[in-house]
Amino acid sequence: HDQGPMDDDEDEDSKDREPPVMKLDFEKLFKMAEDPDLEELLRSPLDQALINLEDGTEVQKLTSIRTFPDILDTSDGEKCLLKMLPAIQKCLKVEKSNLDLHCEAAVVYKSIIQNESLVKKFQ
Repeated sequence: HDQGPMDDDEDEDSKDREPPVMKLDFEKLFKMAEDPDLEELLRSPLDQALINLEDGTEVQKLTSIRTFPDILDTSDGEKCLLKMLPAIQKCLKVEKSNLDLHCEAAVVYKSIIQNESLVKKFQ
């Protein structure tokens, strides 16, 4: 069996090759860390609600108001009370003529007040 010059080169190359090494591409990692989409994914529900109350659409504002009791009942509850309550109040002042937002806030506030375990959490 006669081997041509190509076969000899391949055998030598495969002997000299080092196994592939996994290296971290730090530049790529830094770019990913600055990615606004990734930043949005990593936001806490509280941070997202605050952003929506400030700059969101009507649906986003309604959703943020609806999630107020749920966020209040998490480990971020104290922070939520200090940040989100004023944000909702500000949103309602800005959106004076939006009855949907005002009605939703009234329903949510009533549900919070009637939730004894939630009220006890902040006494």
